[in-house]
Amino acid sequence: MQTTNYKKDYNKKTISPFHQQMQAKVYDYTNPKHPVREAINKNLGSFSLTVKINEDKETLSLFKTPGLVALLCTLEKDGRIVGEGRGSSRISQDNRYFEKSIRYAFNASILDAIAKSVKTLDVLHPNKGEIEEVYKTKAIKTEPITEKQREYLTQLIHSNVADEDTKQEWESNLEDFSRNEASDAIQKFKG
Repeated sequence: MQTTNYKKDYNKKTISPFHQQMQAKVYDYTNPKHPVREAINKNLGSFSLTVKINEDKETLSLFKTPGLVALLCTLEKDGRIVGEGRGSSRISQDNRYFEKSIRYAFNASILDAIAKSVKTLDVLHPNKGEIEEVYKTKAIKTEPITEKQREYLTQLIHSNVADEDTKQEWESNLEDFSRNEASDAIQKFKG
């Protein structure tokens, strides 16, 4: 009979239940004053854009392909062109549904114009004056665990956790703890 030994991969990082709870608090942005919720609220609203679709004569003259449909979409905001997009499709004998092909070129030109306008200078951003603030995100300042906290937590883990796998899991996650998370963990062990 052949036996198989299963070894735990200690290089694989697992997250302790305590650490998972702390992460859940950080990612719970239902509170209206949470920085993530504030950033989301800044991007909500209505946008007035003008979409103009024309036949793309430049593309048609360049390719001179029989059955080619080429459309040019011009996207404007406040009378200023913010993006241009092109879309094309080919109508042939194999393609009986020419309306779908034309609709494809139409949609492709709109998507291309929107993608280009968003990529260049965030012209569609609702608060253009605050763009710099958005990119300089309000990072939650976290101080890393102190050496004293790490040593004390290690002692608490060794004295309070019996299971070797759980001990390893706790010890492998200590380096990721912040000062506040370490303090909470210490209180949990003492409590």
